[in-house]
Amino acid sequence: MCQNIRIISEIKTGQLAKCDTCQLYHLTFNNLLFQFTIEEFESFRKYLYHLEVDYWEHKHIDSDLSRKIPIPTLQENLFLMFNRKEINDLKKLVFNSNYDASRILKTHEIEYAAYSN
Repeated sequence: MCQNIRIISEIKTGQLAKCDTCQLYHLTFNNLLFQFTIEEFESFRKYLYHLEVDYWEHKHIDSDLSRKIPIPTLQENLFLMFNRKEINDLKKLVFNSNYDASRILKTHEIEYAAYSN
């Protein structure tokens, strides 16, 4: 497990961090965890940048799928499916390097379950 992790960007649904020791990027998003080398991360960024969201939504317009935008994996029969909001959130994580760890969180950004006794 990486010991020297630095957060690059963070949103409510995920976080992008980099280990300064092993140089791996750690991207968590909803229930997914990606670990990228520098080259793999740049390739993923390029894929997201060129991803045609309108094309995929139109291609699957008659589908009952709530997530219509695929991201292929190296396993031929496995695709990660996203909706437009999730793709936009992923792009915020991957392309935003202005993370400020000292900023004050807004109440809606804090994940906390409150129970009344």
